[in-house]
Amino acid sequence: MKKLLALLLLFGIVGCEQEPTQLEKCVAVNYEKMYEDILLSEQVIEQDRLNQRLLYPNKELAEKFWLDAEEVWYGDPSTEDPSTNYFKEFTDELSPEVFSADLSLVSIFSLGPKIETVGSERIIESDYFFSFMPTINELDNILRITSLYAQSIKESDDWYYSDRHNFAFILVDYYSALKEYNMSYHYDSEPVKDIELSAINRTNAEATELCNSQGIY
Repeated sequence: MKKLLALLLLFGIVGCEQEPTQLEKCVAVNYEKMYEDILLSEQVIEQDRLNQRLLYPNKELAEKFWLDAEEVWYGDPSTEDPSTNYFKEFTDELSPEVFSADLSLVSIFSLGPKIETVGSERIIESDYFFSFMPTINELDNILRITSLYAQSIKESDDWYYSDRHNFAFILVDYYSALKEYNMSYHYDSEPVKDIELSAINRTNAEATELCNSQGIY
């Protein structure tokens, strides 16, 4: 239906008795061939634009994460002195590249030696670290790597790696929730781009340009 409406707009709705021009016929043919690919391209562009947005903290999610992390590493936090948070003291000693205090982002790879591969995937340096101002895309990447890491040691019998495995899953849960929060936040706070209308306009323009390049005006 959207394609039909677009073609009607293209022809200017000049009336049934008027024969379409050669340019209109050429554009219509190329429009049908180009629209789906351009629509997909517009969707990718919009998603990439959103993924470049900066991360915003969520206090409620962060507090749950710290409680879960404390329980994994030091037992039930409700039995400990509430004025002492040993895990936060540990993370305070980490560099900003592997720990973002404002966002409570902790790199799993800060807890041991660097890993060169996870499963069949090679890990590069950027997978270990956070930038000074992390983005949704950056969080999505380290979420993916952390998920792979957690799965790769799931069956380990070593208590040390078992604890790291548990902590990795806590990170995965927190990263996932923080990403979902930020995606919703940006969708709600920014104008939503009409991707289909953008694709229609772009297809019309590119189809017309192609016809013009063939000497059809």
